[in-house]
Amino acid sequence: MEEEKGNFRGKLFGGFNRNDVISYIESAAAQFNATEKERDELTEKNEALREELEELKAELEETRLSAESEKKALADEKDGVILELRRENARLLEDIERERARTFDRRAAELDSAAEAVDELLKRCGDIKSDMAVNVTNSRRRILDDFESVSGVAGELEFRLKKLRSHIDELRAE
Repeated sequence: MEEEKGNFRGKLFGGFNRNDVISYIESAAAQFNATEKERDELTEKNEALREELEELKAELEETRLSAESEKKALADEKDGVILELRRENARLLEDIERERARTFDRRAAELDSAAEAVDELLKRCGDIKSDMAVNVTNSRRRILDDFESVSGVAGELEFRLKKLRSHIDELRAE
């Protein structure tokens, strides 16, 4: 605010014009009162703002505490979910391992069964081979016996045919 300097008119005797001084004092008092009133209003506004600031600080602290509490609850929930997921993962890994073992055992049993079937077939092949060898040997023997018999008969037949030929030749010569 600008300070107003009084323009006091002088008096012939005794200083300044009384009305000018009174007017100046009244104006300064009014200005002082207006400034005081403005100061009081600003002080009230300042106090209201301080109270609002304190309320906002309290609200902020409450929000911060609530957020921390919620954050901790979420962290605990997350830890619980992670723990549950780890348990579920371990259970699933055990299930997979059990299923893998069952599958391995089942395939091992199938392979054992297939190996037994192959062994049985090999044994049967060996038996058939032995039987064939015996049959071939017996067949050879019979063939040889039959051949000797046929050969004997053929020899006998040849002998008789030669004899018959010689009789025919004799009969012709006669």
